Amino acid sequence: RPICAAQGCSLAWVAASQSLRALGAARECPTCGAGPARSDVLIELAMVGIFGALALTSPSGSALAIHAAFATLLMMILAIDLRHRQVYLIMGYGGIVLALLAAPLSMSGGWLSAAVGGLVGGLAFGGLYLLGRAIYRGGEPLGTGDITIAALLGAMAGFPDVLTALLVGI
Repeated sequence: RPICAAQGCSLAWVAASQSLRALGAARECPTCGAGPARSDVLIELAMVGIFGALALTSPSGSALAIHAAFATLLMMILAIDLRHRQVYLIMGYGGIVLALLAAPLSMSGGWLSAAVGGLVGGLAFGGLYLLGRAIYRGGEPLGTGDITIAALLGAMAGFPDVLTALLVGI
């Protein structure tokens, strides 16, 4: 069931879309009175834009479905990270496995390219993590979730496109 972003109160199914809530459908939480979270509305609108861009630029069929699944996974990771400041590693590791399995049908170009891309992404951000630890003496410059996301982007994009994906992602 949909929940209120403010306090986790249970909402009716009509409130599943935060954008529709912003337009007036079940606008306020019946328990705490909170309205839709602005960040959730922006994420929903971004997803509409991303799906529209994918539909216009990707060939229809399995490649489009895989790219839409990748976009959905990345946006879910973003939404959770924005709200809780955490990256659930199961989503990252599961995404890497799915990206490797779907590699022949996706943008990565094949299993080897996806595997090398994931390795490059993970090693690049792992290196940045170690460099940051050396510079900041014990502080956490990055989380392990950031390294996992870099490996995930690498597996999705493949090699050498991982380099562009990481630069755009940063």
